[in-house]
Amino acid sequence: PQPEPDVVIAECREIILQGLSTEPTEIDELVRWCNSSTATVQAAILELELAGTLLRHHGNRVSKLVEF
Repeated sequence: PQPEPDVVIAECREIILQGLSTEPTEIDELVRWCNSSTATVQAAILELELAGTLLRHHGNRVSKLVEF
């Protein structure tokens, strides 16, 4: 498969940031939000995790980090 263009990953990243809260959300739900492939969502999640705005949880879930 062809890798997704950066613009598609960036759009997915924005959708995730807008919809995600501090309550853990299943990654499958994020795939539905983005209406994109799992690989694209995982790339967006990785970028958000590396930026320090997202936290992974057990059970294939993620949440937005709270800044103090």
